[in-house]
Amino acid sequence: MRYNLYKLFSTIAVVSLTFVACSSDNDVAGGASGDAGVVAVTDREVAGVTQKGPFLVGSSVAIQELNGLTLVQTGRSFRSSIKNDLGDFSIKGVNLSSQYALLEVNGYYRNEVSGEKSKGMIALNALTDLKDRSHVNVNLMTHLTTDRILALVQKEGMSFAEAKKQAEREVMTSFGVLDDLGNGEDLNLFAGDGGAMLLAMSVLMQGDGSEADLSERVSHVATAIVNNGIWNGDEKTEIADWAFQIDAVIKKSKKGGSMLQLIRENVESWQVVDSVPPFEKYVNKFWAHEYGLGACDEKNLYEVKSNTNELSQYYRNEFVCNPDGRWSLVRMREIQSSLFEEIQDKADGEHYKVMKIGNKQWMAENLRRKSNAFNKGNDISYSTCYDEKQSNCDSYGLLYEWNAAAQLCPEGYKLPSISDVKALLHFYGGEGKESAQKLRAADGFGALYGGLYEEKLKDYIGGFYYTGIFEYLGLHEVANYWTESPAFLLRIDSLGARLDSVDRRLLGTPVRASVRCVKDEQTEAETGFIKERVCDPVDKNYCNDFPIYYTVINGKKWMTENRTNELQLVETNYEVCYDDEPWCSEDNRYDAKCSMISSKECLYSWEDAMKVCPEGWRLPTRSEWEALMGDSPYVNSQGENGIYTMYFTDNFSLHDISHWSDEYYVSYANSLGLSIKPAGYYEMGYEKVEFGAAFWTSSDSSSTDAYAFMLVDALAGTYIMKVADKRNYYSVRCIEK
Repeated sequence: MRYNLYKLFSTIAVVSLTFVACSSDNDVAGGASGDAGVVAVTDREVAGVTQKGPFLVGSSVAIQELNGLTLVQTGRSFRSSIKNDLGDFSIKGVNLSSQYALLEVNGYYRNEVSGEKSKGMIALNALTDLKDRSHVNVNLMTHLTTDRILALVQKEGMSFAEAKKQAEREVMTSFGVLDDLGNGEDLNLFAGDGGAMLLAMSVLMQGDGSEADLSERVSHVATAIVNNGIWNGDEKTEIADWAFQIDAVIKKSKKGGSMLQLIRENVESWQVVDSVPPFEKYVNKFWAHEYGLGACDEKNLYEVKSNTNELSQYYRNEFVCNPDGRWSLVRMREIQSSLFEEIQDKADGEHYKVMKIGNKQWMAENLRRKSNAFNKGNDISYSTCYDEKQSNCDSYGLLYEWNAAAQLCPEGYKLPSISDVKALLHFYGGEGKESAQKLRAADGFGALYGGLYEEKLKDYIGGFYYTGIFEYLGLHEVANYWTESPAFLLRIDSLGARLDSVDRRLLGTPVRASVRCVKDEQTEAETGFIKERVCDPVDKNYCNDFPIYYTVINGKKWMTENRTNELQLVETNYEVCYDDEPWCSEDNRYDAKCSMISSKECLYSWEDAMKVCPEGWRLPTRSEWEALMGDSPYVNSQGENGIYTMYFTDNFSLHDISHWSDEYYVSYANSLGLSIKPAGYYEMGYEKVEFGAAFWTSSDSSSTDAYAFMLVDALAGTYIMKVADKRNYYSVRCIEK
């Protein structure tokens, strides 16, 4: 293998040097109009440094004499070996018939990417003019320009100096560098901008491949450049994608940074210089150039541009110009600390930017937490990358089914409520195109067009229908964010920003969308429990402490459980809720029935509902129930008992759906902590069990009727306030007086 690698590079050099155009005996290399003439080199000491990473001690180095007229090797050479692990060499007593020489180095080297010594040998060349120099460095720049210099001299008639200058400019341009950083023979990995560029080139050519991969890649690049001075194609884009990824925290360094940081740590460990030059900026310039992003400086700070390279796996992904002069994915943007803070998700260690928008703390990045914790007896994941491609997760985070999204926010954060989303839209100017542009600004919310996974629609005359086929749609075109209601999404696209409903037929299907979490402002001080002393109203000897759990909403304490039969909480001989006759107590001291979801929870007539709250608590009024709906949309409708108000909310912040029959929704936790359960109610019989609930208010409209607050569709989260017969049986929630 070592012999074959050496043979590969030697063959390239020899074949290249035989491409000599016909010339007269009076010509010198480059033509009569070029160099003044052939100059012999006499008793010269030639020294330098050999670097891919530095070649290791014992590697061989040779100077091959070239004919001054044809640049063909004469067969005369001077050889030595590398004298230390820094790649230094020195050859004394060099005598050449012309100033033109080919330097060859072959051996092992330090690998910047792996941090280890290479396991195989490579060969690098340098074509030089020794007329006015005795110091020659051999590196990737000199190697990649060697054949191109020969081609320009022999085919284009350029002088050696002109050909060398053009070849070096072409190579640097191929690596996204437009500055003149000096002659290749003067470049050193550890000195100045030229060294930074050379180190970046070394990292890019090495990649994550072996020595054989490196040799093949270098050969491909040299061949492309020798033909027309341009290196392009699939392989170059693959290198660009890898270069972007190593700066995107795809692989962590020892100090917790990116893989690019790890490479820096590797080079620093060689202890060659006190400060390794900033090669990272040239790595970034390379992939930014390949992505068509252009320069990044103070003139276009926070500008957002799309990757235009169709060969890239990040094609059409959006990048932002950061204050440090480098491009990054919008989600990885670096904004001044006055706008952003950072939190860590304790579940997986991921860090997220968060920012204050209005009076709410929002995550400014899409959720990236991976989870397979929602399986139904098989290996189904409820979260995924768009199109199952990791590059899309790198850019946009994961897409989640709603039931997974509802419990994967970092600790202290939750899915936004309908009101949260409306406040967000209001902050940015309401629904429409203007707010969409502001929501997508990189120095703000930074919404990402991460697409959606949903059922495919097919048009037909007069409408459309669902095909039953689920597919990924809308990448680079639309952002979709879950709310706490599975029936509503925040949707942002070219048409604007708006709160969109999910078609009812899609609820419960594997629809997947992005997630932005909002800080849960409910603190421990706003929730808790107190104890109430409760005694058997018949036999006062039977007493017990009765815990009352509460949550604070709009500054008022609400019980978080439906009112129960007090006798269940003390040691009595009373049996309640017989299977054959579901009364709440044997002697029927309350006019009540048990709810169908728990024998401990009772449904009361209005008159008894007014009596059952413990001391210091009372039945809420109609307006207090309505205040819980906030600014939810509503309409007045005509019902059997006259006008009633219906709230079209799809708002799940009030009720706890853990008792639903559909297992898809088992994991939901309500955001206000009121924990309304779909217990149903009793009118002419039990109704809406598992899909609705009803609560008495203290507000009556007549001697026979009172207002009731009802959850009429738990799946859609729709509530109504209506007038009801006081003889109906509804649940009771108490509020502190």
